Amino acid sequence: MKASDFFSLPASLARFARHFRPDVPPWEWLKEIAAALAAVTEAPIAAPRPPGVHIEGAVWLHATVKLPAYATLIGPVWIGADTEIRPGAFVRNNVIVGEGCVLGAACEFKNCLLMDGVQAPHFSYVGDSILGNRAHLGAGVVCSNLRFDQQPIVVHAGGAAFETGLRKFGAILGDEA
Repeated sequence: MKASDFFSLPASLARFARHFRPDVPPWEWLKEIAAALAAVTEAPIAAPRPPGVHIEGAVWLHATVKLPAYATLIGPVWIGADTEIRPGAFVRNNVIVGEGCVLGAACEFKNCLLMDGVQAPHFSYVGDSILGNRAHLGAGVVCSNLRFDQQPIVVHAGGAAFETGLRKFGAILGDEA
């Protein structure tokens, strides 16, 4: 099982390619999000923001990011071009977002990688997850990321069991075909 079986890193996120190798299991990418953000060398850039938008820590926003009247962004966070952040979005700790995404109203994002064109338009939680190019979440989707028994996460696929080494793991959604 390889990440390339599920998605391809878009050109907009090429700067992070050394952290997101196509030949490793997709959950290995979750372990690399923090390191990828730590490797960004330019100073955080925040586009002009409305007074109700709270930004804390290292947050990189492309100049074309559309900000709402109120939202919270707690870094490290990197958000690509033409992404729309809707009212009440809560984006925190180790989030990388590609181009043309929608981070929806009353949605929370934590330790996740969103490829280009991802839409999570309203009332969702996306934690410890990777959403492939053009993935779309319906209203109220929760990518729960912690087992009730708090045991390590094991992925069962193709008749095999894969130990991920993770304690938290939400979802892997492949590229839209």
